[in-house]
Amino acid sequence: MALFPARYRPRIGVGALLLIGIGFLLAALVAILTIGGAILLDRQQAHDQRVNAVLAEGVRAELRAGYAELERFLEAREPRYRRAHEKARQTIEERGIEETDLEALAKRLSEELGDPVHVYIVTPELRISRTTFEPDEGLDFTMEGMEDAHGMLKTALAEDQVLIGPPTLELVSREFRFYTYGPLGDDGYALELGLSPAFIDEVFRGMEERLDQRALYEGELFFLVNGQWLISLGLDPALQELNKAKAFAEVPTQQDQKLERFQRAVGQRGLYRPETTDQPRSYYAWLNRIELDDDGHHLDILARLEMQHPGSEDVRKIWIAVLVGTGGLVVLATALFHQMARRLLVTPLRQTAQAAAARQTVPIHGPVRWIHELRLLAWQINRGLARSRREIHALDQQAQHDRLTGLLNRSGLDQQIATQVAQHQETGKPLAMLLIDLDHFKRVNDEHGHAVGDKILRHLADQLRAGVREADIVGRWGGEEFVILLPATGLDGAQQSADKLRRALADHPVLRQHGLTASFGVSVLASEDSDRDLFERADCALYAAKHQGRNRVSIVSPS
Repeated sequence: MALFPARYRPRIGVGALLLIGIGFLLAALVAILTIGGAILLDRQQAHDQRVNAVLAEGVRAELRAGYAELERFLEAREPRYRRAHEKARQTIEERGIEETDLEALAKRLSEELGDPVHVYIVTPELRISRTTFEPDEGLDFTMEGMEDAHGMLKTALAEDQVLIGPPTLELVSREFRFYTYGPLGDDGYALELGLSPAFIDEVFRGMEERLDQRALYEGELFFLVNGQWLISLGLDPALQELNKAKAFAEVPTQQDQKLERFQRAVGQRGLYRPETTDQPRSYYAWLNRIELDDDGHHLDILARLEMQHPGSEDVRKIWIAVLVGTGGLVVLATALFHQMARRLLVTPLRQTAQAAAARQTVPIHGPVRWIHELRLLAWQINRGLARSRREIHALDQQAQHDRLTGLLNRSGLDQQIATQVAQHQETGKPLAMLLIDLDHFKRVNDEHGHAVGDKILRHLADQLRAGVREADIVGRWGGEEFVILLPATGLDGAQQSADKLRRALADHPVLRQHGLTASFGVSVLASEDSDRDLFERADCALYAAKHQGRNRVSIVSPS
């Protein structure tokens, strides 16, 4: 089948287009060589400004690339940081907020993660009551300058989850740090961890070192918080002696002149050059903005560039030499390009287009491998296909899992039950089912609300997951009813598992606090049974357990 319909089929091939382009390029080179010298001599100052803009854009591009690398690094390690936060929370809740040795806890977390960690206890009034980072002792999150952390804490407490903020520059220590926020206990306290992976600092310190290594200018990085607080990347001895609250009060007045110039650069989203004689070669550059939250709080990354010399003459000479050399090379290479165009461009492009149309992965070899644009095109197509497949897989996962508990939902359980029954019929290995119902759960919902009920269901799900084998399948059937499939398990083994889980749930502190227990219905699959038979017997057994007084295990054997 033709790649294009006849009426839309291109009339000019890639080779012809290449020759036309080379002809235009040669004509442009002649024109540039004829009038370029006069233009460059008449516009040296404008040329200097363009060079400075290009340099700033180069710095901006490097910084954005470094920050993108940093985001990928943090995304890959996010599960580790969440586990560390959860471990710290469990430790403090077990030992007590005042009794926990925060220094020992921070040291242990730092050793496990391989990165420095600071621990913060935040009161219900959003004030730091205990911390391993002395400058933050007593810090009030409602004060001016702390809006981003304040918002993250309120959201984490309201949603009862752990949130991870973006990396920011710590004001006093000048360490790049990001924070995790989450609730602590049931009294309105919060736990905050401050993590300082060396990789974050290396990215930005490396940027400043590369600024210092430039031949045309010297540079220094700055960070502007919410358009008000200007912080240099280097250590400030005056601020090191202050706690965080006093340091925030000092920063706005410390560098008023620089702050005003940087604010102009931010407003222009580019370069600002002061019209002064004391700094004729100083430029203030806006590089990038990091959004800290959804409420408008942000961090602008800035640089002050000090030009060493205008450089127009050097640039002009180099530019003319490049044009002349390029023109000669283009003339010599025209014939070679014409011969190689079809083999190196046309065929790979056709193959790539056909693969994309068929939603197939584009192989990266031959010309596609060695030509950057073709490789980039193939990579983008392959990445899009991979993303589509991941999204489809993610949708499948969402469709089969319960959002509250993370367990399989009824749809996912139906598939697993059918699969396990089919395996039983094929192999003859036993299969057991536990049907579990939380006793008196409606009373808790009525008395304490659905938020408490949801929390209890999550604890129940966690306990069920922890109390079964890796091969066992746990799911939420609906409401407060849960199902566990026990492959390769007979009636006795299923009863023992149910008794073990029932005792564990009865002893669970959260369930015991609300006077909750669980009833279990147990059934096993007979050779002639269907999946419906297996479930109906488990349901009958559960009904019997409820009828006999709850908090017990009941069994209905195959007739």
